[in-house]
Amino acid sequence: NFSIYADYFKFPWLKFRIDAPSDGYEYLAQLTYTPTKTFKAFLRYKSELKQQNTDLDAPINYLDDVKKESYRADVSWKLSKSLGFQNRVEVSQFKKGEPEAEFGYMIYQDISYTPNLSKLTGNLRVAYFNTASYNSRIYAYEDDVLYNFSFGMYSGRGFRNYLNLKYKLAKRIDIWARYALFIYQGVETVGSGLDEIKGNKKTDVKLQVRYQF
Repeated sequence: NFSIYADYFKFPWLKFRIDAPSDGYEYLAQLTYTPTKTFKAFLRYKSELKQQNTDLDAPINYLDDVKKESYRADVSWKLSKSLGFQNRVEVSQFKKGEPEAEFGYMIYQDISYTPNLSKLTGNLRVAYFNTASYNSRIYAYEDDVLYNFSFGMYSGRGFRNYLNLKYKLAKRIDIWARYALFIYQGVETVGSGLDEIKGNKKTDVKLQVRYQF
């Protein structure tokens, strides 16, 4: 299966960080291969071009082209009815004006365990990422507790790991727990301002209980 999307846009007036009329485009192409109900693989390419004020110290402000590209390869498959895997590799590229383009990449492994008759189910992710800066950051959907949806931002260099568990305590009571961890390499603090954390680790813990009447 092959799909493609394209969009061209034009702004006749000024915008934030854009001091002149501007235009741009966005397109995406994806090739999907699904030979069985338990195996799916796809390749995706996305390109986006916009215009922004230059970062250079120029006597007259002008617009630079800002181009972002991403390349993604993803494979998901089931070893059995209860055990599933997903593997992804993604590369990002960012270029603004004349300076050289910068790159980033991310690799992750997801494992899910969902047996039909078990009270305990769960999933985990182990990821490594390396981006030149915030500009070449990569986003990826992350599983969470019930009714929570999150897109993790992978920026800098390090590891991202998380574990989600669901336990059916009783007929009407379900419990969800989540432990997530960023381990950054080459930094002494994480975040800034009131959110600054000393050290190179950032942890997130959630616990949710549902009682059905």
